[in-house]
Amino acid sequence: MRLLVVLVVGLYGLYAQCGSCAISGSPILPQGFDPSSITLTVGQDTEVVIQFTLPDMAQQFGLTLYPNYAIYVDSLRMAGGDNYVVVKGTTSTPVSYRNGAFAFDQDPRYKQVRSGVSAWVVVYRNPSPSEAGVPSGQPSPPRGCVRACIKGIQPTPAGTGDSLYIVLRAFVDPNSVIPFLVRRILSFVPLSPPKAK
Repeated sequence: MRLLVVLVVGLYGLYAQCGSCAISGSPILPQGFDPSSITLTVGQDTEVVIQFTLPDMAQQFGLTLYPNYAIYVDSLRMAGGDNYVVVKGTTSTPVSYRNGAFAFDQDPRYKQVRSGVSAWVVVYRNPSPSEAGVPSGQPSPPRGCVRACIKGIQPTPAGTGDSLYIVLRAFVDPNSVIPFLVRRILSFVPLSPPKAK
């Protein structure tokens, strides 16, 4: 059995579009994804909900900041293109947000992200402890979820994997921006289907 490893945020409905998801469970502290890896069977359509927690704070210029985050939905891409993972219900459609491979717990908004530049983003605001329902002084990180509607079409070579990347931007206010981060967000592990005996 050979593994496919995928390490891990307008026009929709071209294929089987994912439904939205709902935030649930406890935050993954200090940050992370649950589940952090997913097993897929090659050739089988799969839908899975991934819960995620973004960092509560960041250090920059000697200051402690409590940033908000913007996930650029059009940045979602597989490092291996359509070689290993494609959109659910297809055999060769590359994974992207626009063709229904992913749905977040909120719809994207077309927003100005820096001077003269706008983009489709899903924004996660950093809540205060009282908004998050935790005692003062406790972490209250931004939380979200994403539903993936995908299919593994072939395993990666033994010992290797593929990666899902997003562009994630942290910001404090429109005039104070932490640089872009390209993040690997989670891991899918599709397996070859069992051989007939």
